[in-house]
Amino acid sequence: CPIPDTDGDGVNDEEDKCPKVPGDKANFGCPKIEASVKLNNIQFKTGSAVLLPIALKELKKVNDYLKANTGFDVVVEGHTDNVGKPANNKVLSQKRAQSVVNYLVKLGTPKERLSAMGYGSEQPVADNKTAAGRTQNRRVAFKIKG
Repeated sequence: CPIPDTDGDGVNDEEDKCPKVPGDKANFGCPKIEASVKLNNIQFKTGSAVLLPIALKELKKVNDYLKANTGFDVVVEGHTDNVGKPANNKVLSQKRAQSVVNYLVKLGTPKERLSAMGYGSEQPVADNKTAAGRTQNRRVAFKIKG
């Protein structure tokens, strides 16, 4: 009895990490994803989850990319600097990530492809002791699933 290959990509389902989406053998049956969207300005009003107009323009790029590349889901991650109470930062980062998800859904990205996760100040990418570092830590990241 042959082992099934549901998506017909030449990788049997037992070894295929993405059995419902055709992909590349070298990538365990998952599609190769090229990160070709450059984002600079996903910003919010201070202390809130309201997206600034410049962010809406950037998120249009994300939506267009997601429409053209459908073989994966995305976790929208919200991050903050370490100013303020950690619990408040975690809540704010979750609200901001959800705000991004909501806007992408409004633009037409299927909500089933998106989820939001707020990390607060738990995953800094720069030193919170400097203004420049804090600015870098206040960010939204997109993590590809699947």
